[in-house]
Amino acid sequence: MGGIEKLYHRSYKLPKRSNAKALTVDVAENIHLHYRDLRIEFSLNEFIEFMDHMKIMYSELKKWRESNPDWTESDPNSFEDEFGIEFGKPKNKIKENSDYWDDRFSIEKKMSGDYHIKWRNYRFEMDEASFKRWEIAFSEIIPEFKRDMMLHRKAKKIINRLWKSLLRRIKKIFDFS
Repeated sequence: MGGIEKLYHRSYKLPKRSNAKALTVDVAENIHLHYRDLRIEFSLNEFIEFMDHMKIMYSELKKWRESNPDWTESDPNSFEDEFGIEFGKPKNKIKENSDYWDDRFSIEKKMSGDYHIKWRNYRFEMDEASFKRWEIAFSEIIPEFKRDMMLHRKAKKIINRLWKSLLRRIKKIFDFS
């Protein structure tokens, strides 16, 4: 849910998933929840908290669905925030930071030849062809992104100068010494 401010890249050329594990949980050095190409790493306490929230949200969704039998899924590409309902918010608050790797970002090529992109406690798994699509997408947007960031910094400097000038004038008018 939420509109897109700027779409830098979108393509529908990904190869078939090679790492899709459907939905599994494994216990190793911590708890891993695998859903297709995504792995989320939890501490034991985080996973228990997550599952408790999922039970509540599932129950809420089921009740809502029973009272809204005519609702159907729509094309996700045409969704424009006209309607949306979230379950579990705001009463099911979780802590802001994860127990593991709250500041981690890594891109890895594994010994198996697969690639992992790790963002905080999320891990996206992909084969080489999928990774190449990420590489192409990012190489296409970097020049535009850099230009946008440069324009943003310039605008911020101009606004700061205008603000300081306005404050000086106000001080002169009202003689704030």
